[in-house]
Amino acid sequence: MNPAAAQELAHEAGRLGALVAEREDAQQAAAELETHLLALEDSEAQATDAAYRRVAQAFTEYSAELLGGEGELVREQEDGGRLTGLRLAVQPRGKRTRNLTLLSTGERTMAGLAFLFALGHAPEPGSAASAPGLPLAVLDEVDAPLDEANIRRFTHFLMLFAARGSQFLLVTHQKATMEVATALWGVTTDGSGASRVLSIRQAEDGRVGVPG
Repeated sequence: MNPAAAQELAHEAGRLGALVAEREDAQQAAAELETHLLALEDSEAQATDAAYRRVAQAFTEYSAELLGGEGELVREQEDGGRLTGLRLAVQPRGKRTRNLTLLSTGERTMAGLAFLFALGHAPEPGSAASAPGLPLAVLDEVDAPLDEANIRRFTHFLMLFAARGSQFLLVTHQKATMEVATALWGVTTDGSGASRVLSIRQAEDGRVGVPG
């Protein structure tokens, strides 16, 4: 006989009750976390899908402007439907291929620009269709691989966005690109071969002036 058996049983029963209560609390907390996680995943999926549709629509529009052809932003996703990546499928005017690797350097550049502008300028839900997106963009020699026809497309595209309120800082050596700029800054040489900084600003009436 153990005279303390009843006391020990009561003690262990109390411990068991406490452990059961803790387990139930943990299970409840895990269930709540799982509910919140599912809600977050659903919210993320909806936001990602909405963003994809906006960017894909803009990419199609900008591909037509820059390449004179068709462009599609193709989803790459896992078995569960989760977005894992994007693929640019573009078909410039006069070409049959949609494989980006088979296009010329200039065409790939234009496709990349269409995608970058789509990322930065696709309108948010509820905003005006003409919303410019990013207010300022810096483009460094992006027109270097472009031929004359593509440069004209590129500069026309920039002018469309400039009319919507966007501003661009361009680093370029292309004269056709310089022609659409409202101000130029650069380095030139005079008759003696000495370098000097040059600043040219185009007035609203189209006249070009060199500030003193």
